[in-house]
Amino acid sequence: MINNKKTIQRSKIQFCFYLLFCVLLVSPFNVSFANNIQVNNVSITGQNTTSQFSLVEFDLSWDNSWRTSTLESNWDAAWVFVKIRNVNSNIWQHAKLNNTGHTAPAGAVIDPGLVNVNAPFDASSNYAAGVFIYRDADGHGSVNYNEVQLRWNYGANGLQDNDSVQVCVYAIEMVYAPEGSFFVGDAEASTTNRFVEAGTPNPFEITSENQIAMSASSGLWTSSGSGITAVPLPNEFPKGFQAFYAMKYEISQGMYKEFLNKLTRSQQYTNTSIFRFRSITVNNYMHSGATQTTPANRNGIRLIDDPGGASPRVYACDLNNNGVFDEPDDGEFLACNWLNYGDVVAFADWTGLRPMTELEYEKLSRGTLSPVSGELAWGNNTDVNQASTIVNARQFNELPGNTPSNFCGLNQASVNGPMRVGTFAVGALNRVDAGGGYFGAMELSGNVAEFYISVNRATTSVAINNTLFQGQIHGDGELAVNGDQNQGWPTSSFSIRGGDWSITDVTEFAISARNLIAQYTSVAARNNSYGGRLGRTAP
Repeated sequence: MINNKKTIQRSKIQFCFYLLFCVLLVSPFNVSFANNIQVNNVSITGQNTTSQFSLVEFDLSWDNSWRTSTLESNWDAAWVFVKIRNVNSNIWQHAKLNNTGHTAPAGAVIDPGLVNVNAPFDASSNYAAGVFIYRDADGHGSVNYNEVQLRWNYGANGLQDNDSVQVCVYAIEMVYAPEGSFFVGDAEASTTNRFVEAGTPNPFEITSENQIAMSASSGLWTSSGSGITAVPLPNEFPKGFQAFYAMKYEISQGMYKEFLNKLTRSQQYTNTSIFRFRSITVNNYMHSGATQTTPANRNGIRLIDDPGGASPRVYACDLNNNGVFDEPDDGEFLACNWLNYGDVVAFADWTGLRPMTELEYEKLSRGTLSPVSGELAWGNNTDVNQASTIVNARQFNELPGNTPSNFCGLNQASVNGPMRVGTFAVGALNRVDAGGGYFGAMELSGNVAEFYISVNRATTSVAINNTLFQGQIHGDGELAVNGDQNQGWPTSSFSIRGGDWSITDVTEFAISARNLIAQYTSVAARNNSYGGRLGRTAP
């Protein structure tokens, strides 16, 4: 066995590792970027040529992990998925994992996540797109899980026993929101278009996943009565009552860069008639335009090479703009802006996750507590402490320079873009200090605005799309030829929640604020303050 390993440590925020190996020959190459989550010592073992599977083995660790059976009654987890490529091809595939046969280390649980969690396992069509790994008992602190093993059905990916392949293993930090009732909306009269109990100014309680009436006289409605149509919200639409997982942090620039580098040339090139990266010129940066030659609003993703022909382009992070790529201060750990809805849902499909609904957003932020008028993600409307300066700029340990600080917003000229994801949690003693949501998700108010599937109904076609958006359907890891998601998710019925770094009105950061009900905003529109966060129905 050949084991020529190189590890590059880049800790702090949304993480990924990748490596090279063959089904029979192993040659790992690890790279990480995230908030203290690490994958190490990856190898392939236990090959079974009769059933055509092997075991992907690795060590997994992260800091500040928890599990509690009181109060929030939740835990954090790693969503782990694998990408593979035959060395004779430019095309990356999503590894089709088994629903059983995984080995959890002492102290951990492994829950496979099928593409359709309500349908039977099928090794080819309804495989495990990834697994959740988390504590098996209450506790708090760092976790170190050694010799995790995932059963990979390489035959289901069309590979032969002796094929040489390149493999990348990724891990994303998630938080678990348990099943239970909660409220949407609050009683703040100035909160734009907030949810209410029809006919009253009161919040609306979600008590099940059953169909919800939506009319001005009964059920779920909005305070203004605008941007909503009297069409029942069907059973299939995820309402947040059922248990789900959500990304602990927003999509980072390092993570989005990895996504771009795993696409085919055509998938990189087009997304509903506009380039996914927008520019096809080497050395240009991510932007809404095609000729951005310097980083804009703290986004350092850059096109660094174009081999031509059918070969994919190559992207890297270079926020310091010195032509040396993926350095510690090149912004891999900052939230990714300049995204549109199409980018975010394609990323969801690629990771095996799914977009979340705006009802799930409110539960993730508020939890099971009674609403507070005009509350922000940390549970009150008073501790509004925006970052106005930055220390360790662009690095894995980037922090606000002023204290106290618990969110990035109100258009501070000295910041002028999103900050490192999870930055406000460092040294925080409580949810208010960290600016965190009830279940432990960070930056739900401010930093970048996030796309969520909307409850809004204006036409029959939108209603049909919302009906088709079913919580049990997740990304299969593969995209359409043109780079778009292929899961039939809505293409226009979405809203933008949480506010962002550029907004100057604090009321727009409120959990209940629905200022941007962008039901018909073009999928191709990109903005310097738009990013994303994804989720998954719990297995």
